[in-house]
Amino acid sequence: MKQEFIVNDHLDLEEVMRLSGLDRFKLHTISKLPYKTEGTFIDIGSASGKFVYHLKDDFKYILGLEITKECVEFSREKLNLNIIESIYEHQGEIHGAFAFHSLEHFPTSKLKETVKNLKSKFVSGGHFVVSVPNASSYQYKLFGKAFAYYDFPNHTQQFSYNSLTQFMKNYGFTEKKLFVSHQYNCFSLSQSLLNLLNRKHNYLYYRLKRKDKSNINIFDDLWNLLMLPFAVIFGYSLGLLEGLVKSKQSVITAIYEKN
Repeated sequence: MKQEFIVNDHLDLEEVMRLSGLDRFKLHTISKLPYKTEGTFIDIGSASGKFVYHLKDDFKYILGLEITKECVEFSREKLNLNIIESIYEHQGEIHGAFAFHSLEHFPTSKLKETVKNLKSKFVSGGHFVVSVPNASSYQYKLFGKAFAYYDFPNHTQQFSYNSLTQFMKNYGFTEKKLFVSHQYNCFSLSQSLLNLLNRKHNYLYYRLKRKDKSNINIFDDLWNLLMLPFAVIFGYSLGLLEGLVKSKQSVITAIYEKN
């Protein structure tokens, strides 16, 4: 198996305009960044360009970094956004960046290269929002490979809270705030439970989010729809408790400041 390009957003104008609870959590997190009216910001792994689009009126200059061809074309042609395909294309200073569930997709050499290049362009005091699955979470220990964010081979990296902290420190970034990620926690618990009851990993997520049409099975559809209410009750009941220990949540979402 090998990593493939992923279209993780619906490339549809109506979908771009529609904001889910998770979208609002991301936008709220990004709103905490300084320099909004004076600096340059980059969305790393911008996918459809949804967040760049919704933030373009709040930031002086914002652009996306994306490599999936369909997403790049949609963002540029349908949303008229500034999208780069390599960090080297941006030559000026960077005042802030955010990477929601994209760093885990980078091959090791590209991950180091990209963050090193970001470091060289970041202004002192600039902020970097990072959100990645937590390989040292209670959920990962409980569910193992049924953990919703265990997405082999597309996730080429696994971060724990400590390893992410050390990785960012290596490139001159210090943690400023660690967020409670209720939306991620609740989703992950729900999907992980479904994974224990399914033959296929993340079947419902791939069907609905990634529009995966391979290996569609009516029986699997019906089974997931039947189990979904129980999984949601389970996930949203326990997911709220998971935030009590931030470093052990299913997802690490943190703001780092450039030293």
